[in-house]
Amino acid sequence: LTVIEHDVIEPIEVDGVDQVFHMASPASPVGYMRHPIETHLVNSVGTLNMLRLAQRAGASFLFTSTSEAYGNPAVHPQTEDYFG
Repeated sequence: LTVIEHDVIEPIEVDGVDQVFHMASPASPVGYMRHPIETHLVNSVGTLNMLRLAQRAGASFLFTSTSEAYGNPAVHPQTEDYFG
C-alpha cells in the first residue's frame, strides 16, 4: 500500500493505481463551520477528481464518511458495537 498525500481539489496523475481511498474531508462540524467553502470543494471537486483518477486507472474506489452522518451520539467515545 502506498499512501499519497495530495490536495484532492487539484487533479492528479498517478501510474499503477489499483485502489483509490478518498478520505479527505474535515470530520467535525467545527471544521465545516470554520472552512465551509473548502469543505464543499473537497466533497464535490475533490470527489470528482478522485473518481476520475480511479476511472482512468480502472481502479476500485472507496469514499469514506464520518460518524457525524448518524447524528449526535449519546455515548462518548463510541465502542465498535455502539448502535446509536
